[in-house]
Amino acid sequence: QQKISQLEELKIESHKTGELRKRIETALDRVVKEYKLSEVPTLTDLTLVGQGGRGDILSLSGKYLVILDKSQSRVFGFDITRKSGEILAGGDSFKQAKLLTSGDSSAFLLEEKGVAQIGFGSKQVQKSKIEPDPAWGEIIAIKNYGGNLYLLDKGKNAIWRYQGTEAGFGSRQSWFVSGISPNLSAVVSAAVDGSIWLLTGEGKILQFTQGAPAAFGAAGLDKPFLNPSIIYTDSELDNLYILDKGNNRIVVLA
Repeated sequence: QQKISQLEELKIESHKTGELRKRIETALDRVVKEYKLSEVPTLTDLTLVGQGGRGDILSLSGKYLVILDKSQSRVFGFDITRKSGEILAGGDSFKQAKLLTSGDSSAFLLEEKGVAQIGFGSKQVQKSKIEPDPAWGEIIAIKNYGGNLYLLDKGKNAIWRYQGTEAGFGSRQSWFVSGISPNLSAVVSAAVDGSIWLLTGEGKILQFTQGAPAAFGAAGLDKPFLNPSIIYTDSELDNLYILDKGNNRIVVLA
């Protein structure tokens, strides 16, 4: 690369240096396992499911994608195998909806009156599955794992665990073990696969297992994260996926 840059500055045999530049870039892409897309394929157009439809938050459960449309106070359901979508719920009662997660057969929505549950097939809405709690600070993520709900509370530097029961959910519990109180002020996204993974706006990835921190570090990146916004994994995946918006890329970490 350095030699080619020198030749380009001297404008020596520019057509040959241009061809060599392309060959080097192609080889580098293979070395760093970077794949460039000329376009991003469209999975669906939400405006065809509901007028003015848009997606603010996505949650995938198996082959079923649940999408929160904050502007229209609606929740869409989308079967990614059949490529068919529908409106699961909506209306004035969802105007304060903030966050979304999904389980095997239903979605869970954090809104003004707590956590509501929406059945995929029945479209039945059950309000106040979890009541608003004065102990909550700033909840920035809600995740479902193993039938339990986890609320990431950035304001209180806590992760609240609500254990699933036959009647609904149990009372609030701190997921971190005694004596563990990490600073979550910079966290922007979370993922759960047994461990809980947290992503900060500076690009740090924090792993917690059984309520305690675990050692983890990202290696092999050709350039550091820039304004990363989402981290994703689940119990079926071996990798972490990070949406690195500042670098226009998705980073995959083993």
